[in-house]
Amino acid sequence: RKIVQQCGIRLHDTMPDQRALKNPYPDYNGPESAQYMFDSQGKLTAAFASRVSDKISELLALMEHGLKKADPRDCTGYTGWTGIAMLYLHLHAIYGEPSYLQRALEHVSRSLNSLTQRWVTFLCGDAGPLAVAAVVYHRMHRVQEAEECISRLLQLHKSVVKGSGSLPDELLYGRVGYLSALIFLNQQFQQEKIPAQYIQQICDAVLVSGQTLAQRMRVEEQTPLMYEWYQEQYVGAAHGLSGIYYFLMQPGFVSDEGRVLSLVKPSIDYVCRLRFPSGNYPPCVGDARDLLVHWCHGSPGVIYMLLQAYRVFGVQQYLEDAVHCGEVIWQRGLLKKGYGLCHGAAGNAYAFLALHKVTRDPRHLYRACMEWLGPFTSLLTCCSRWQPSSQPLRCKGILPRHSRAQADRLRPVLKWQGWAAGERNSSLAAHVLQAMADNCSAAPHVLQSVSLYAPALSRCHRHKQSTWLMLSVLAGIVCIEALVALLFN
Repeated sequence: RKIVQQCGIRLHDTMPDQRALKNPYPDYNGPESAQYMFDSQGKLTAAFASRVSDKISELLALMEHGLKKADPRDCTGYTGWTGIAMLYLHLHAIYGEPSYLQRALEHVSRSLNSLTQRWVTFLCGDAGPLAVAAVVYHRMHRVQEAEECISRLLQLHKSVVKGSGSLPDELLYGRVGYLSALIFLNQQFQQEKIPAQYIQQICDAVLVSGQTLAQRMRVEEQTPLMYEWYQEQYVGAAHGLSGIYYFLMQPGFVSDEGRVLSLVKPSIDYVCRLRFPSGNYPPCVGDARDLLVHWCHGSPGVIYMLLQAYRVFGVQQYLEDAVHCGEVIWQRGLLKKGYGLCHGAAGNAYAFLALHKVTRDPRHLYRACMEWLGPFTSLLTCCSRWQPSSQPLRCKGILPRHSRAQADRLRPVLKWQGWAAGERNSSLAAHVLQAMADNCSAAPHVLQSVSLYAPALSRCHRHKQSTWLMLSVLAGIVCIEALVALLFN
């Protein structure tokens, strides 16, 4: 690695990473390049918003059909029924449709009947179902049931502060994960439903834990705080330092604000020093492999810590580092793993939205739209215009003509992409194949879209994990599209 750096070559240039596809989309080049998606104020155009809304309805129908085969015991927000309930809760907030709230209740009720009794966090434990159920009941004006869920949630507080059962500090399974459930409640109720001292007690316990480990590892001169999960010192948002520091910097979360400056800030600076020359970050302290560009590991998760540090401390370098993270994500964020939230293109695109909120630079909003909706809406746009009895699809295209042989090679994967496992009716796949076979050059981005999603879809099929993984994909995309509509309409 030292020889490579001395030669001025980035590590991932010498060891090509096959985890991401080359970004096929043109970068932002002035207002004209984004005029179809949003206007000069960052508001979605009526045409683009309408298309997004239509696709939400289509995807919801597909998701509900697949949920008939989903794991009835998975209560979590990360992969289970609580996550689906959150989707409907979010859609209800946007559209005000009562049926969405009813669907949220149905799904979260499944979760309440199958709590883990093991984990206490928002995403992967029992705090998530309890918090989401409380919000659903609150919106339905079922006050007593909402209060019961909140009471059950707060019963976990004492064990979280004490760290019972070697509880870690990280987001998915640790103290900060429980903390996020309390924050979610306060945000949704739009009041201090959870008293500040509950939050401060958790954050103070997290600080003590970090100081203790830093001293035990004898790294306190490099960083006052250190955290680990299964004996690994992770850096990313899901299990590591950046996710923890993001919460510790929230206003009022630490009882003594001076400790944020004396303990958290130098610990953030330590994370910044771990940055690779490429602008990406390692998954763990001491890991020299510049490979992962995920929300859970790498720049797409670290960026939130950097942006919050810029807000709190006003140091320009934090913002510059965050912008560098954005460049990494734009170049290497279209992951072959698919378009999910934790380690997929959709989750990575959230980073651009975060950058746009801070900088108001339309470049970042454009990139978010392209990374989220560019390939997917291009594919569905092509399909929506296809007429089975009409002449071949004709529209302005940017791709060279492709042969029928290329379409034939993609046929098995596209049959699966048509959500037709065990069924003959695969309309989406049929439309795409027809468009490619008849006039591939006329379908903008179709082949890029197929290449972007096909590896993950075919992998799901091979591993017989199709139903639940595809539901995660669908829920993620629907939730994200709804979020874009909420924020920019």
